Amino acid sequence: MRENVKKHNQTFWKTFASKHWEKAPFKMALGSLGISKMDDDAIFKMLLEYSNLCRQKQEVQGLKLFVDGVRQYDEEVLQILPVKKDKNLIGYHQRVSAIYPDYCLVCDELLQVSSAHWPQLVDFTQGLYNQIGLPYRFTEMGLYLGNYRKTPFGVHVDGCGVFSFPVVGRKKFRLWTSEFADKNPKLKETFKYTKFKSASELMVVEPGEMSYWPSKAWHIAESSGEFSATWSLGVWVDRKQKDFVLESLTPLILQQLGDAPTLANGIAQLEEVKSLPDGLRNALVEYKNISQAVLSDHLLRSWLLHCSKQGFKTAPLLKEVLGLKKNSVACGVLARPIFWAKSSDSKTLFVAFNGVLIDTAFDFGLVSLMKDLNAGLGCEIAKYFDIKSFSRQKDALAELARVGAVQLSKK
Repeated sequence: MRENVKKHNQTFWKTFASKHWEKAPFKMALGSLGISKMDDDAIFKMLLEYSNLCRQKQEVQGLKLFVDGVRQYDEEVLQILPVKKDKNLIGYHQRVSAIYPDYCLVCDELLQVSSAHWPQLVDFTQGLYNQIGLPYRFTEMGLYLGNYRKTPFGVHVDGCGVFSFPVVGRKKFRLWTSEFADKNPKLKETFKYTKFKSASELMVVEPGEMSYWPSKAWHIAESSGEFSATWSLGVWVDRKQKDFVLESLTPLILQQLGDAPTLANGIAQLEEVKSLPDGLRNALVEYKNISQAVLSDHLLRSWLLHCSKQGFKTAPLLKEVLGLKKNSVACGVLARPIFWAKSSDSKTLFVAFNGVLIDTAFDFGLVSLMKDLNAGLGCEIAKYFDIKSFSRQKDALAELARVGAVQLSKK
């Protein structure tokens, strides 16, 4: 049964990629995609958990509240977040709408508390990535809820392909092509678009359905004031390969150059410049001294880190795990594999999991252990290491245990 579903999903993503990805809006019933398990109850629990984290830290990273289209201060957001007594999304709405007749709550950080649903999220995005490749930026999970009549940003474009999943209420999206928006600049970021409606496409999406629109589509959500809650996956495609390379290598180059003087030697003249200042010539020498192997390893570490988050903006937080001992039995965390690669000189092993990168000495036992962990096997750690190699790898193993790459138990 599972293989039949997997084969069906592969067929769906192949068709979707060829006909719709970055080409045209799309709507369908969720069916066997698996993402349907993230219903209104699941979303409320995630939002409540993240709200509790925000209250503990007294900060609202990734949370925004709009009242009558106006963004509120962070202190106001903290006061209006969901509490356990709300019981569900409808209960939360009943409490908040009594205070604010028109509101919109946005949360962009539910990935931090999505452990229970991580396998479904990974299955969904991996089906897409298998067809289009892994984005150089990330996929982000968002949530919009409230009884707002129009998206507080007006008609806008995001730079990401959006998959939208209503869980409460009907959701209406009005879409325009980028070509039309470019020819009609008054459409951009406006709330008054009556004269442009005839050129738009209206998508009406119900709970149990999924909609998609390309990254270049200009859009706005509409309603007559009824409550709705919709979560989404935004696959950001606005970051080019050169941006990834530049961001990855910049820290290495800055480290190589070190602290430079704040003033250049010599005074610029209003005539031909025949040579670089000493400082810039020295910088060029230092840059040339960065070997291809060092550059390759640095890029490789960045790529492993990116892959370890499965292409998402962040990976879910993990619970505290049992301390590591040599006779521990470890089991891998399915849907969150450990990634690794050898350095250019094969002496160092780069290991990445859940957005954490570890450098350790290369060890065949550690590689064998990670392969078995990724296969979901129970592994007695002592069988992979002798006393000397275990001592050498103990810190790396402890770090893998700390970040949740392995689930530990005693013999």
